[in-house]
Amino acid sequence: MTMPTETRTMIRPLHRDELPLCVPFAQAFHREFQIPGELIPRVWLANWGVFLNRYPAVILSRWVEGVLVGGLGAMVIPDLCDGRLCGQEMFWFVHPEYRGGLEALELVKYFEAWAATQGAVEARLSHLHGGLHDDVLQRLYTKRWHYRKMETSFVKSLVSPIEEPEEALCQSSAELSLP
Repeated sequence: MTMPTETRTMIRPLHRDELPLCVPFAQAFHREFQIPGELIPRVWLANWGVFLNRYPAVILSRWVEGVLVGGLGAMVIPDLCDGRLCGQEMFWFVHPEYRGGLEALELVKYFEAWAATQGAVEARLSHLHGGLHDDVLQRLYTKRWHYRKMETSFVKSLVSPIEEPEEALCQSSAELSLP
């Protein structure tokens, strides 16, 4: 008879020297959600270095058998209007093969607990539409975890491709009728 094996898992704050281990996840996240622009690893690493050095910030890392399989990056920031401290999730990525169970969802609970220890009175999760489980996650956020939908961001490139003359809606600024 074979005894069941227990998988050793843990969630802990990522050490600064481990930050480069997140680059493959940042790249996968960027690709999966088709985020505009290019993910430049040195810029991503430099930004997180600044966040971790200057602000209450953390990357909660999920490990399985000593291998990093995901993480949730967050900061505590003052609310723009009244200054209340809010825990703001900046990214949450778990390798697809580890998304099926509660383990991936535990990162959010750790985030909430960490933010509270930093003085936050509110937790905020960002949600990128178009992921594999978009509707499931939205129901989870609102029905099970009691978050309320607050804002949706819209993205538009300000660098447009060169239009062919026959495709252009307006051939000149004189055709525009602005108030």
